[in-house]
Amino acid sequence: MSFGGQYFSGYIQKHAKNNNRDFYKELKNFQQTSSPTRINPAQLVSLSEIKPQSIDRFHTDTLSSVDRVLGGGLVPGSVILLGGEPGTGKSTLLLQYANSLTHSHIVYYFSGEESEEQIYMRAQRLGLTGNSKLYISNISYINEALINIEQSQSDALPTLVIIDSIQTVRDSSNQSKSGSISQVQAVVQKLVQFAKTKKVAFLLVGHVTKEGSLAGPKTVEHLVDVVLYLEGDIEKKILRCGKGHRAKNAFPWYSKRPGPSPIPEN
Repeated sequence: MSFGGQYFSGYIQKHAKNNNRDFYKELKNFQQTSSPTRINPAQLVSLSEIKPQSIDRFHTDTLSSVDRVLGGGLVPGSVILLGGEPGTGKSTLLLQYANSLTHSHIVYYFSGEESEEQIYMRAQRLGLTGNSKLYISNISYINEALINIEQSQSDALPTLVIIDSIQTVRDSSNQSKSGSISQVQAVVQKLVQFAKTKKVAFLLVGHVTKEGSLAGPKTVEHLVDVVLYLEGDIEKKILRCGKGHRAKNAFPWYSKRPGPSPIPEN
């Protein structure tokens, strides 16, 4: 739909006459996001003058297979999207991954689905409750997490921030409902900008539909650096890379065990 010229004028008259509340809400959102932004000229630099810097990747102490699927470890400032059907164990895997990083790093775990007590119960089942470098919080707005990170002291700044999930948190500046395409895109765009500026890595959970697509999150795959999928049956699941650093890797997951363990290399 075009918002220009006579068509836009007729569109306003039609819906104003019918007193369409959804239209007024849409128009208000459009006006709020259409204010001019001051743009500075791009800074050009000769290719021969660029001095590439080596990237120090962060490694886990017990999940080296996840490090491999990430191309050798976690890159500072990267944004990773982990997709999978509800109930496949994404949250459990992330909790183990977070714990494995805290041998020398601080990790924040923000959940829009579970309370702190629910996450604690899952951590207790995995034997991870004694970790003092893993911080948990339940949030409704992504802004809560970003303010928390910005106010962190330098010695308490997280290396990794987990958002579980991007379909359950909102951007306060966007009036769309949680999980909508507009809301998911707004959340991820804000996180990507923050990650690149602060050099903090983000790991985002996105739920896959029964049709096998990342509804909502599928529309933001082009924004993130790496896309991972956790898939498989009850007995064994495979963590594969759909975008980014590719590596051969798999995780067998047995229901009688507290969590995943990597398949031994040949």
